[in-house]
Amino acid sequence: MILVIDVCESNGSLSYDEFVRPVVESIPPGMERSVRHYTELVDGDISKAERIIICGTALADNGFMEHKERFSWLKTTNKPVLGICAGMQLIATAFGAKLANATEMGMTEITVRSKGSLLGDSGFKAYELHNFAPELPAGFVELANSASCIQAFVHKTKPLMGVLFHPEVRNRRIIAGFCGA
Repeated sequence: MILVIDVCESNGSLSYDEFVRPVVESIPPGMERSVRHYTELVDGDISKAERIIICGTALADNGFMEHKERFSWLKTTNKPVLGICAGMQLIATAFGAKLANATEMGMTEITVRSKGSLLGDSGFKAYELHNFAPELPAGFVELANSASCIQAFVHKTKPLMGVLFHPEVRNRRIIAGFCGA
């Protein structure tokens, strides 16, 4: 089962349709999925999941950062996790990285720095919508960047990956690849 975590301001918010539903729709047909708002996560949700996707949210919606303790499981899990935008920020801060102001909106050229990942081996255009970008956390490798900031990273030994862009908009193959398709 693929667990999709909604970090929007509230369960059932209008942002769900923009930031969560497209991620769910990017999961290949036939794969079991479950969506949980981060405020409703219980230990059983994480343990039942085979893979976990943490979605992004609207530019002004940063309330999830006031509840980073709800994501402490990121430090100990061995489940594959894909953090998208806010999800990448949560992974980074869980591992001690700081966030910097870095607003990007619209289509951006992504430069792949590490070949052989879910990103492919060449650059591509991706949709951006964020105000903050993480520094590279200790124990992670940069996979891609844009002209202004890091765009993707992966942990050196754990199956944790973050992307700052929104693959659910123009690069759904990344989500499908993460899901094992």
